[in-house]
Amino acid sequence: MNTPRRGRVSTNPSCSSRNSASRTGVREMPRRSARVLITNHDAFGYFAARYDFEVAVTIIPSGSTLAEPSAADVAAVIDLIGEEGVPSIFSETTVSDDLAQQIADETGAEVHVLYSGSLSEADGPASTYVDYIRYNVTTIAEALGGGM
Repeated sequence: MNTPRRGRVSTNPSCSSRNSASRTGVREMPRRSARVLITNHDAFGYFAARYDFEVAVTIIPSGSTLAEPSAADVAAVIDLIGEEGVPSIFSETTVSDDLAQQIADETGAEVHVLYSGSLSEADGPASTYVDYIRYNVTTIAEALGGGM
């Protein structure tokens, strides 16, 4: 995976607003151990790299959302959640959260849905790109104990 370039300054007000909201949300994260993400698939690698999170594991162990994890893959995710005390699993609006819900039921973690690949309806919480980023950052920060 390519790492996003750092240090670039955008003059676009939308980018400035997005970055400000993102930095504010992640800065409030309480400790390093709270910066662990478990997601359906690797859609948030750039976010994790940019804001010092770790994508510990993906439920679907492939770049394709059509892949099926094995029973051993699912067991490994369950074990990791227990060992690390991860409180939340992040699913995406474009992928079924059925398996994430099953893992959450098994571990006591909560499932939170993030936007990836598309915006919400016009009257939804992520109807613009800036709102999309703000919604995801707020959801991640609150789910992992940072608040916004």
